Parts: sequence; C-alpha cells; structure tokens
Amino acid sequence: MLPTSRSPRSRHKYADGIGPWKRQIIGVRGIDLNGDGKADDTNGDGIVNEADGVTNVFSTLIADAHKASLVVHAYTFRDDVPLARDYAGDPVQEYMQFFALGLDGLFSDFPDTAYKARERSAVDNSAARPVCRVYNNNGGRHLFSLDAVECATWKAQAGAVDEGTAFFAVPATSGGCPAGTVAVDRLRIAVGGNAYERHVGAAKASAPLVSQGWVRVGIGFCGAG
Repeated sequence: MLPTSRSPRSRHKYADGIGPWKRQIIGVRGIDLNGDGKADDTNGDGIVNEADGVTNVFSTLIADAHKASLVVHAYTFRDDVPLARDYAGDPVQEYMQFFALGLDGLFSDFPDTAYKARERSAVDNSAARPVCRVYNNNGGRHLFSLDAVECATWKAQAGAVDEGTAFFAVPATSGGCPAGTVAVDRLRIAVGGNAYERHVGAAKASAPLVSQGWVRVGIGFCGAG
C-alpha cells in the first residue's frame, strides 16, 4: 500500500523510503483527436500506446512522502519502450521530469542514460514548475507556458487539445535566470489572425527571427544548463 497525504507518517516508523511504479507518480493519457471517446494513433504507426499520449502529473506522492521523511525511488526506466509525446523520443527528458518533481532515486535498465539525466538536471527542483503544452487545430499551433492562467485560457479556446505537461522549467526573475540554468527566449508572430510562438535557447538565435517579423516577448523560462 502506497502512502496517501494522511498515511505516510505511520510508514516512517518502519520504512526509510518507498519504491512506487513510475506511473503512480506521472501517468500517460491518450489523446482523442476525433472525439469518439477513444485514444487515437496520433503518430500514425498503426499502434495505440504511450507514444501517442501525453504525460499527466496527477499524484502528490513524492511531496507526501518527503513530508514524512521518506525517500522515493521509482521503477523502472527504460530507453527501449514507447515514450510519451512530451519526451520527443529522448528518454533523458523522462528522467528529468521525475527529477524536477523531487524524485530521490530510481531503478533503470539503462544506467548510462540515468546518469546523463542526473547530470543535466542542474535546475533547483524546488523552483521548477510544469510547462503546459497546448495544441490548437486552428492554424496547427503549439503553445507552451509556465503561467497556469495562460494555460487555462489556451485550453478553453476552440480547437484546443490539452497535451499535458511538456517538461519542467524555472521561471525567470528580475529579467534573468538562476545560476546553473539558461534563458529560453519566447517569440511571437501573428499570421492570419492566429498568434504563433517559438522558444529558442539563445539570444543570438532570436535575432534572425526578429528580422523576419517575430517579436521577442522576453524570457519564456529557464532550462537546465
């Protein structure tokens, strides 16, 4: 039995930590594009599996365990299984999403990948927040934001498909990013009555886009350096 918000303290009397299945922390849900109530084969490979879905952080298990002084080691991470769309085929992104939630350790059949992800996860977990990803069929736009209100507004628009949490990042403060992170610029352009956005990882990458009519909104978020 895994801890709930009311039970973990009693577990600490006889345990130092817990080892949940990773899907009990972050789930993967299918995307219903045609409105038939079923998950669709969004990548067109003829199979409906996790590669067609998006992640959904639905559990406070890690936070609840930490409140009870319990460490959390999740299982099992693999490189050779279908990965949710959020991870864009990069298994390191899955590890980093869990690390951003405060995961203390994990079980992996690919330790080299786990180590690489741990090294890249330089962002302070306590400051990391989920970045939403919303796809809109009107114009084929993908939108990303750290702002929960902005995310909710996008999700309510006609043609919107909530694709869950894309990844975790740290918000900029006073126009800059914390040590150990890099600034990701946010740019916007209006085409045919629709607003399109792009995020680029360096100020010098913004300049060519600005010359093409994109407007630099500012720092969208701060990512791992």
